[in-house]
Amino acid sequence: MNLRELNEKIKIEYDCRELKSDVRYKALNKVIAFLKERYKDATKDVKASLPKEKESLKAAYTEYSGKKINSAESSVINEIYNQLQAEHNK
Repeated sequence: MNLRELNEKIKIEYDCRELKSDVRYKALNKVIAFLKERYKDATKDVKASLPKEKESLKAAYTEYSGKKINSAESSVINEIYNQLQAEHNK
């Protein structure tokens, strides 16, 4: 799965859960921008590019942003790993 596909799957998941808050979508955009910059190969293969543990990605994002990760950003990263696991289970 590439980064564009992942982004779309997360949006679909948020829409299904009726999570239409702008905060969630803004956090998604921020995290995706971080992934494009920090993990350039994620544009081709997200799973192979990211750390195996989501806590490692959260720590990297915190370092990148220079501030504590907020709940919406944390939720986005959790959902990234949920989507990767779902893809793996297919």
